[in-house]
Amino acid sequence: MQCQQCHFEFSDVLARCPRCGTAVSTNANAPWGKLPKMQPPVAPSYAAQSAAGEWRLRVVQGQPSQSIYSLSGTAVLGRQSDCTIVLNDTRASRQHARLQQQNGRWVLTDLGSSNGTFVNEQRVTQPTILAAGDQIRIGDTVLALESIHPSIAATVIQEAYVPPPAPFTPPQPPQQAPPAAYAPPPAPPPAMPAAPGISSEIVLGALPGAQHNSGFLGLKRQVFTCVVTSHRLIFAHQTSQMQRENIRAAKEAAKQQGGGFFNQWGAMFTANSGENYLQMAPQQILNEQPANFFVMNDQVKQVRLKMRPSAPDERSEGYEMQIRTNTEKLKFRFLTLNLSEARRLLQQALGKRVK
Repeated sequence: MQCQQCHFEFSDVLARCPRCGTAVSTNANAPWGKLPKMQPPVAPSYAAQSAAGEWRLRVVQGQPSQSIYSLSGTAVLGRQSDCTIVLNDTRASRQHARLQQQNGRWVLTDLGSSNGTFVNEQRVTQPTILAAGDQIRIGDTVLALESIHPSIAATVIQEAYVPPPAPFTPPQPPQQAPPAAYAPPPAPPPAMPAAPGISSEIVLGALPGAQHNSGFLGLKRQVFTCVVTSHRLIFAHQTSQMQRENIRAAKEAAKQQGGGFFNQWGAMFTANSGENYLQMAPQQILNEQPANFFVMNDQVKQVRLKMRPSAPDERSEGYEMQIRTNTEKLKFRFLTLNLSEARRLLQQALGKRVK
């Protein structure tokens, strides 16, 4: 069925458009906006209940038309063949945008595309939270975000159903309750401490392998993963035990999937890439290890990324990230780092303060 107000297509079991809320008439001769008489809703079957909470993207404009893509976790949209959703659109970039589920919400991020990403014809300049019915335009392709949730249909039908009037009963005079003995009001419950997390904070990405030297003569070396969020930079301490456990789990997972020696070796090589933090809440990341700490984005004055020459005790060149805040200066070193990708990720949170 198509809404005559906003032209959004949806299931014919709905009595109202899920996007604009306009009432939909199923009687061709009925005036627009007048609902036909409906029967009481029927409870959804077990099969329908098992599909609750599923999300998908449907192509409403572009090629291939009316294609449906199921969503789960993180999806990258673009022309490149290894993207999660490959777009047959010459105006789309190779890796154009990322759609990621965080805390039950879908967040759309433009990946530095040439022609931009639009939600309901508004250009996306920062990570944007989507709702069911929102339309994403990439180049000449338009995709609609849809939620497959049978309880939504049951709710709308139940609102449209008008039960028959109850039989009239004369009003009864109110009964006077006997006066109760005086009791002092209960003491108010103690105030709970405010949570240190930020409710609207979302994770944008991670930079693994950040080495930080501290202690006497800088001899104490710790390894962190820099988790970039919309509100702060969280530095997650990577202990030796954590790194060994990640490598072991990655090798075992590749082995169970039937991977040979090279597949297992590749999984071990990328085991500590920080991808696990993309599915965690920011406050959960901060509480993972006692040595974890963060810097608020509005306290950062400048971030400088550069290649540095190798030290006497190192075999190859590396990279350096210097963070200057209102009160201190932090320095981290990376053995491997994609400078362009790291700069793009930090600019999403800090803008022109990244050099």
